[in-house]
Amino acid sequence: MENKVYATDGKFDTANTMAYQLLIEVGKGYYSYIIVDEEDKLKAVSYCEESIFGDIDNSLLQLSYKKTCISLYTSSFTFVPSQVYSKDDENVYAQFLETKGNTSPYTHLLLNDEIRALHTFATHEFNAIKSLFPLAEILPQYVSLINCAHKQLASEIEPQLLLNLKLGCIEVLILQNNKLLFYNVFDTVNDDEIMYFALSACQQSGFLPTDIKLHICGNMELDSSLYILLKQYFGRVKFMHHTKVDMSADGFGDIIKPQFYSLFNLSTCA
Repeated sequence: MENKVYATDGKFDTANTMAYQLLIEVGKGYYSYIIVDEEDKLKAVSYCEESIFGDIDNSLLQLSYKKTCISLYTSSFTFVPSQVYSKDDENVYAQFLETKGNTSPYTHLLLNDEIRALHTFATHEFNAIKSLFPLAEILPQYVSLINCAHKQLASEIEPQLLLNLKLGCIEVLILQNNKLLFYNVFDTVNDDEIMYFALSACQQSGFLPTDIKLHICGNMELDSSLYILLKQYFGRVKFMHHTKVDMSADGFGDIIKPQFYSLFNLSTCA
């Protein structure tokens, strides 16, 4: 992916943004966003490898929108089955979270309310986002990925492994028979680390690479050495394309859906 990607619909109307949704993904060292209209048609998309917590020199982000939803990175989370979750036990669950210097734990329901996810955000990042976008709904990065992948792969009986490759990290997700078996996010700096975490997740879940179907989204190219290596180990490899966002407007021909999979699917959470 290019260091910076930016495109707008030729009919983008800055005077009509109160009819649009602003969806932002804030990762480690990058941020990206899309703007969609009331019919889920893409109006603008941008990707930038720099921090959003500095001065935002972007007039589109400073406009008012009908709704703003933000996916914010966190490595501090734990999942509890909803049927055994008790608010009285949140202090117990908090032992699995990074709470020192962070905000209080937040909760969010996943997979048709089957799982209660608890998470924290770094205080300075959360406060900075709230100051920039005071009315925004802020979600941890895994919400759109897990909910949308679960819905898309619901009919699959055999195990499914999903890798979402982002700048400096990778999300690893395993589903089988409509159930979440594994999710985690790992810091990565090279292809060997990505392979290690993918294979380790399979091993922890009791699968061989040949037992599982691999799905890829995020920063991945078909001709990359990593893709070739994954193909050798797993055999069956597909790119995730599903999104309800309509990209048919002129100006978006070079925007590839798998690269923005989790961001596009944030629209289903907003």
